[in-house]
Order: sequence, then C-alpha cells, then structure tokens
Amino acid sequence: MVKNPFRRRDYERFNGPGFVMERTGREVRVISTLDAEGHADMRRTLGEGADRLKRDMLQEVEELYRILHSYQPESMLGALWFRNTPMGFGEQSSKDETVMAHVEYAATLYARNRGPGQQFVVPPHVLEDVQRRVEGLFASTVWLWMAQDAKKHGDAPVDAKRDLWIRTLMNSLVVRYPGHYDRMKEMLLGIESRMHRDVSHWLDWSITDGVKVGDAIISLVDERLNVAYRRGAQEAEKLWVGAWPKGRGRLARLVKRLLPPTKRPWNARKVYCLTAWTQFLMQDAPVFTVSELAERSGIEEGRVRALMEATSLAWGSCGEECFALPHPTPPFQVQPSLSLGDNRYLVVVPTSFTWALRPLAEQVLKEEADKGEPHGWEQYEGARSEFAESRVIELLRAALPRAGVFGNLKFSWMDHGVPREGELDALALADDHAILVEIKAGTMTESARRGGADSMRERLDALIGEAHEQALKARDFMESTDRVEFEVGTERLRVRSGQMHDYLLVTVNLDALDPFTTNLNQLVDFGVMRDGDLPWSVSLLDLEEIVEALELPVQLVHYLHRRRRVNELGFVEAHDEIDWFGHYLAEGLYFEHLVQAREGNGPYRWSIMGYSEGLDACFMHDERYEGDAPPIPRQQMPDEMRALLRELEDTAPHGYLHISLALLELGWDARETFFRNAVELSERTRADGANHDMTMVLDDGEGGITFMCDVDRESLQRNLFAYCQLKKHQCRCSRWVGIGRLVDSGNWVDEAIVIKAPWEYDEMMEEAVAQALPPLSA
Repeated sequence: MVKNPFRRRDYERFNGPGFVMERTGREVRVISTLDAEGHADMRRTLGEGADRLKRDMLQEVEELYRILHSYQPESMLGALWFRNTPMGFGEQSSKDETVMAHVEYAATLYARNRGPGQQFVVPPHVLEDVQRRVEGLFASTVWLWMAQDAKKHGDAPVDAKRDLWIRTLMNSLVVRYPGHYDRMKEMLLGIESRMHRDVSHWLDWSITDGVKVGDAIISLVDERLNVAYRRGAQEAEKLWVGAWPKGRGRLARLVKRLLPPTKRPWNARKVYCLTAWTQFLMQDAPVFTVSELAERSGIEEGRVRALMEATSLAWGSCGEECFALPHPTPPFQVQPSLSLGDNRYLVVVPTSFTWALRPLAEQVLKEEADKGEPHGWEQYEGARSEFAESRVIELLRAALPRAGVFGNLKFSWMDHGVPREGELDALALADDHAILVEIKAGTMTESARRGGADSMRERLDALIGEAHEQALKARDFMESTDRVEFEVGTERLRVRSGQMHDYLLVTVNLDALDPFTTNLNQLVDFGVMRDGDLPWSVSLLDLEEIVEALELPVQLVHYLHRRRRVNELGFVEAHDEIDWFGHYLAEGLYFEHLVQAREGNGPYRWSIMGYSEGLDACFMHDERYEGDAPPIPRQQMPDEMRALLRELEDTAPHGYLHISLALLELGWDARETFFRNAVELSERTRADGANHDMTMVLDDGEGGITFMCDVDRESLQRNLFAYCQLKKHQCRCSRWVGIGRLVDSGNWVDEAIVIKAPWEYDEMMEEAVAQALPPLSA
C-alpha cells in the first residue's frame, strides 16, 4: 500500500495481478488494467500454479500440525479464542467475528488429529506464530480457489456463475454471525413457541434449553475472564510497584510514567512471563462440565448432557481430506463443541454456540424425517414460516404506523382473457405507495454455500427468484385495473390501485443471503431473476435492525427508493445490507456522481465498506460491557426539518409522503440552506405581513419543492397552488410539491400541494410563466 500525500482524504493504492485497487475513506474502486488477451494470459498462469499452491499450503498445514501437537487442545484453542475475541464494542473495528473462523479452523485440525501434545502453557510468541500461519492459510485459500477455477476453465472469461461461486465461497469462509445475538435468540424462541408439540420429543432437548445453556456459557466465560483479569491486574500492579524506583512516591511515579516497566529491556522477561501466566489463567475459560452448565442454566442435567452430545464433535470426526484446508462450511458451524471426555466439553467459540442451534435442530429433524418420522420436521417447517410472516408484518406496522399493513392476501384476475391467481404474504399501503412483500423461511443448503452450481441455483430460485416472481405478479394484478380486491382471510380488502403512484417490491428471508441479495444484478446474470424492477431483498435479522434504527417512518420508504436506484446502477457493491443502510444514514446512498466518472474511465466496480460500524457498535453492546451503548447513528438534517417531517407523519395530508420524500432527496447542504431560508422568510412574513416564497429543484431535475409563508390561509392556498403549477412547468419537471405555512399557526405545514404529471409543452402555460415568473438563471 502506498500513501498518496496529495489527497486530502485517506487514500491507498494496491497494484494487483491485472487490476488496481484504490481505497478512499470507506470506498474501494477496482479497475481492470488488462485487455481481454491479458486477462486470458493471467488466468492461464494462475491455473498452471494451482497444484503447486496447494502443495505449499499442505506443507504449511503439516508445520502447523507440528506446533499444535505440542500443546493440549483445550489450552491452545482457549488461548487462540481469547486472543481473537473482542472485549468490548469499541474493539469491533479491529477484532470482529470473521477472525472466529480462524479459531474454528485450528479446532478442525485438532478434530482431525488430536495429537500427543501435553504442554498446557502456550507462550505468547507461539500463539502469535499460530495466528500468523492460520491467517496466511485463509488468504492463500482464496487464491487457491481462483487458481483451481482458472485451471478448470482455462483462459475463458469469468461468467456470472463463476463470479457468484467465488463470492459465495469467500463469504462462507469468514462470516459467522449474520445478525445480532439478541434478535437471533428471539427468532429461535419465536419459532419454537409456534410448534404444536415440544421439539424435545425428537431432539431430547428443546430450543429453549439450548438458548439457556448458550446464555450460561457466556455467563461462565465472563465470570472466569473477570477473575483472571483481576488476578493478572494484581500481579501487574506488583510488578509496577516493585520495579525501580520502587514504591509510589512522586519521583517513582515520574520515572515510571516516562519509562514504564513494560518498556524497560531488563523487565522484558518478567512482562513476558506475566503475559503467559495471565493467558494461562484464561485459556480454560471455554471448557465446561455438564453439571456446571446445568447449575448455571437451570436445566436438568440429562437434557444438558443430550444437548452437549448433540452439539459436540469427537476426536477424529473430521478426517475428510476437505477439512485439511480452511473450508467454507466447517463442521463447527453446526456442532460448535469438542467432547473432552468425562462430561467435559470445549466450546470452541463460546459466542457461536447459540448460533449453531438452528442449523443443528434442522439437521436432526431432517434426518428423522428421512428415517420415516416426518412430523417433527413438518411441524418445525410450518412454525418457521408462521413466525417469519407474522414477525415481518409486526415490523412493517412498527416502521409505518400510518400505513395499512395486511397479511396473507389472495387475489385473482383476468389477464388478457387468461385467468390468473396468486398470493401475497404482506401488503403495506402508505399514502399512494404500495409495498408488496414476499417472505421465505427456507435455508441455503451446505452444498449451496460451498458454491455448488446446481444446488446454489435451486436454492436461490426457491428463496429469491420465486419471491420476486410472486411480488411481480401482485404488482401486475394491482396495475391491471383502477380498483382491485384481495381476500384477507374471510374478509375483502378493496384498494384503489389506480391512485397508486409507486409499487415497491420487497423480499424477506429468514436466512441471511448477503452474498446474493446485496448485489442482485449478479442474480440476473445468473438467470435466477428477471431484469427490471428488482426488489429490496433483505434478511429478517437485518430488517429487525433497520426498523429499530429508523428515526422517521418515511425513511423506510425513502431507503427503498434509494436501494432500487442502487440496483439500477448495478456497479456499486456492498458486503452486507447494514453497510447499505449505514451509508444511507451517513451519505444518503447517492452514487449518481460516479456514473459519468465511470463512463469516462472505463468500467470498474465500486465497493463500500465499514458503514455498518456505527450500528454494530450500538447493537452489539450489552450489559457485559462497561458504559452506555453508543447512540444509533442519525441522518444529518436540521431540527426544523425533523419537526416538519414528524408533523407530516402526524397529520398525514394527502400526498404527505411525496413532500417528505422530496425533502429527504435534498443533500446535506441543501437541507441546511432550505430550512435556514424558510426560517428567514417566516420572520419576514411576521414582520411585514406579506407573502414570501422560495423554490429548490431536486438534483435529478425531475422534481422540485416550493416553500411559501403567509398570514392569510385563503391567500396562501391560492398563491401556493398557482405558483407550484407555474414553477413545475417552467422547470420542466414531472413532479412538484408545495409547503405552505401560516406563520402564526405554530405549524410548519398548513397547506400542502402535490402535482404529479409528465411535463408537456403548453403554449398557454408558457405565456403565463413568461408573465408571472422571471426567467431561470443559468
């Protein structure tokens, strides 16, 4: 990486094989530097080195085995987990869940071959060496996949299927927690609560048992770490007091502040030994007995034993060759523990235990179904769907309190003489916007997460493609006539569809499908979805977070508009949905300025990253961390704008959503300017009693806003309506909104005007504009 001293913002540039990657702040641009022939040569070279790269990696694994086999598994894995785990929300930027995959990989190697190691103290330098080797193997694994792909396909250009394959593998390799812990627990308990029979009939333990044991694991770990912290701190204090000059006197404190004991070479061995000793105190923190877990969780020992047996791998259970190198679907994602014998279990990553309950329960119930006992799986599958649908409807009602939200709708109509019918999981009617929602509770199979083309296409068709088609069918139904009728249970819902201005399509998945849903254009290329009106596709856990983070209901509708625009652009990418929403809060999710730059410099990919950090810091904080959780990030806007948007939501005049959306379309500086001028005009009207106004045209050139204030309502109504018509025609816009304020009313909005019609030349309007308005400035 090379720093560019001539740029104001942080800038880094990396020259890779056939590409240049530039990072500016939290945005990354990847530009190809080779023509088609150059890329073909590069792929041939990469493919020729695939076998050599794999041999080198396997040799590195053998060397890693040599180190691991000198130490007891519980000592090495406990120390490795402690080294990587964040101790507070403030450390998430440097230590996140992706590094937990490194701990799982080391555990997988032990599960393949426990080894004869008996040493129980892992020195810091050994731990760092292991960490470095594991990180190197993970980085090499990605290159190996690309090299094997090049070897298989030769110099053929990478198509959509192969591109999606590598993205899927990379995501599966490192991502462990597709949401936040508390919401995941609510999901598990919500599914179980809707089952007609206790799931322990088939599992010998219930999901509630698993959640309580998972909480007990975290509680015991916290308790043990705190004890070890205190003991280590006491010894560090002794070292600090006992170091020359001894004591706590003024001179001693001054010397120690200028040259602390940890910086003195002659104290290096003491500090090293203290670090190793403190680490030793902590490395058995993730080892538990059945009785400990039963006592802390309040669950009967027999059920805890059955649960721990179900969640544990035995030595030698990972003997397959495929687990020698880092793997996209390691066994610890479903069985997160190692059985140490004598009712002792090592939970490799304690925070992952509860995350494994859902895939484990589904795996066991499916196995029972294959053995001829389908009732458990059928009940679970029905409960899973019921929970997903009911929870999404609850979230929509919470996010859009003024909207009518309906669930489980059926419809039928004649389409050019052909009878058609369909179903829609949820419909939200907000002003003249219809939000059409389809919900899927199925999951991606392990084969699909490993990038298997057939299974990946099959599951994406079922989870995303079908949902999109159902939403499109509902939209076609609503557009087929001016009035439509839905069946909602035993009742009828009649909708004046002819008055609908916009249809927003949403698909929600119970499973997290970030490598596929954050950039839907790749699914169009893959043949899973039709091009055109792509939906907002989101996981339930991400939807939970976004709804909680909304400051104003209209922001959800505006966000759906902006996400649809991202789909239309097609070249801006993100790693997960919360990055998109974080960007929306921080910068508005606007990328129009990149379109011209991209056309002038050739095609490239533009990625955003790190925008989820503010939201993660808030929602990942819990009572285990000191201090209050940081606040939810808010979108930048003047207080007057917040007051106006809330007033529109409370009063809900016809077209209020268009006025709110037009205001949100203003950039940060434009918002400040608009409301600063609005306050000044209101003061002028109070002073002179005259009508005053101002106008702004939106950046897209398709719409505009007029603000007008007066002391007389009749005058305000007459002037606002006429002025908005004239300005819309003069600016050649297809939509226009007007905000009228009576300065003595105490309100921000006393009159509202919304005009929606394509611009057309009109000679009479041209004359009226010329007489009433000054010409537009350049």
